[in-house]
Amino acid sequence: MEIIGCVWFLKNLFVCYFIARFVKCVKIPVEITFPLSWVILLIIPFGGTLMINFLYFYFCIGYLIHKYLDYLQTYKIPLFGISLVFFIIAVCQNWTNLSEKVDMNLLMYSSFRFMVQVFVGLSGSIVVIGICELIYKLFGKRQRVGKILSYFSTIGRYTLGIYVVQTFIIERLITAYIKLNEIVISSAFTDIIFIPLIGSALCLVCYYVVRITQSIKVINILFYGGQK
Repeated sequence: MEIIGCVWFLKNLFVCYFIARFVKCVKIPVEITFPLSWVILLIIPFGGTLMINFLYFYFCIGYLIHKYLDYLQTYKIPLFGISLVFFIIAVCQNWTNLSEKVDMNLLMYSSFRFMVQVFVGLSGSIVVIGICELIYKLFGKRQRVGKILSYFSTIGRYTLGIYVVQTFIIERLITAYIKLNEIVISSAFTDIIFIPLIGSALCLVCYYVVRITQSIKVINILFYGGQK
């Protein structure tokens, strides 16, 4: 049962997808229906238990960003600069602690805290995207670097499938067979060296597992969201 619980993000993502698809069928602009559907989710009891409300909010924001991407691209440098400054301040001021759940009570009594959460997550995403684009502009013209960046961008398209596969691998294999003695091995070594190395290796393994198994239609639909 624990493996079912570990894919809560995947289940929430599918719920957000189905809600958004249903909302888009209503003949009203999504700029109106998305906020309304989110408010309805806030009112429904236990809707914030697995952070569905919070994730659905970002789901809607992501759709709207994609819709107005050409317009936002004209302001990408100011957006990156403002996001970078805000994100650094947020980290230094310890504004990155998330609420246990997002519901109507949070908006009524801690609306400022919720807005800070939203802007911290959004600014962090913009900073990561901006840094990636900056790296590509500085080094992308070099043939070898261009190939490496292209390879990583290909892996990035399989993020959902990688998440699902690594959940099964970590929960069923690594935690069962790999035990670290924290008395002998320092936590600094584990956090700075061991975990990043294991994470990078797992990412590559999961990527190839997804590429091999995505041709199986049932697996592709249920676990990878119909990855093409």
